[in-house]
Amino acid sequence: MKRLSFITVCLVAVALTATAQVVPYYGEVYEDRSGGKLKCKMWVSAEGNYRQEVTDNAGTFVNIFRRDSMTVYRLDMAKKTYMSFPFSQLSNSNSMFGMQMQESANTKSEFIGQETVEGKPCDHYRYTTVTRLANGQSETTIYDQWIYKPLNTWIRQTVGAYGSDPEVLRNIVQGQQPAHLFEIPRDFKGSSLPAGMLNPNQPQEQKMQDALKMLEQMNKK
Repeated sequence: MKRLSFITVCLVAVALTATAQVVPYYGEVYEDRSGGKLKCKMWVSAEGNYRQEVTDNAGTFVNIFRRDSMTVYRLDMAKKTYMSFPFSQLSNSNSMFGMQMQESANTKSEFIGQETVEGKPCDHYRYTTVTRLANGQSETTIYDQWIYKPLNTWIRQTVGAYGSDPEVLRNIVQGQQPAHLFEIPRDFKGSSLPAGMLNPNQPQEQKMQDALKMLEQMNKK
């Protein structure tokens, strides 16, 4: 759950940076199935900052994306610690981890039609991404989003390949969100991404070791 939530915040950050007008709101993400559980809470500010809060058996974790610094922060609320990640590096994992597995990726969007989701009129889009790998093979990922224009955000989306794991946005409250939600509490202690992972001259083997250490830190209780 924690690693999935981290990936999710990065994807949302990409959407926010590409959006011409950000509409501030609070919302809750649920599994789109009968008796679906709450997956996370999220807040979006008019400045394009984003906060995601996930609570599971391991505790409560918060992801904050700051648009002004293009930085992602991951907070462990119980330990009062955080880790920061430059978004420019997270959006290019090949560069960060020193891997050359991916040669190119091409995404195409297809307008499916207008549908009502959670009582809101939405535009249904399907996105197909074809990733070509260095070994000559390719991978295809397909996901759908139902976009509600007044909020410039999705109301329903599939987060897994080929339409699996659908989720919906509910209990939406539109309006500016408190600024402190997008700040790191002063009593939290932080660390940054291992320096070697940002160094293009760092040996790939060392970058992989740093990456494993980073993931271990992220998933530690």
